[in-house]
Amino acid sequence: MSNIIRLPYGGGASFDVQLLIDHISKSDRDYIIQGQQNGKRADQTKPYSLDVWLRDNFARNPDTKQATNEVICELLKTGFFRKGEFKCPTSGRYCKGIQIR
Repeated sequence: MSNIIRLPYGGGASFDVQLLIDHISKSDRDYIIQGQQNGKRADQTKPYSLDVWLRDNFARNPDTKQATNEVICELLKTGFFRKGEFKCPTSGRYCKGIQIR
C-alpha cells in the first residue's frame, strides 16, 4: 500500500503521509481537523486544518479545497489514522478530523 496520497484538486500534486504525521506530531496534538472549505486560501477560517496545510504545502492552486473526503479515505486506508471529531484549535468546536493511531 502506498504512503503517497494524490490530491484530486491539487493539479497533479501529491504528498507523503510521513510528512503529515511529522506535522501533526510537531503540533502538540495527535490529530488534525479536516477543515475543508471552498474559497480562497486567504479566506480560510481554520488555519491549523489539514485543508490549509495541504493548500500551503502541496497544491498548485492554494485557492482550491484540498482536504476532500476522498483524501481522508485514502489517509485512513494507510492504517496510520483513525477518523473522529476533535476540538478545533481555532474555534474550540468539535470538527471532523483524523488522529494518529
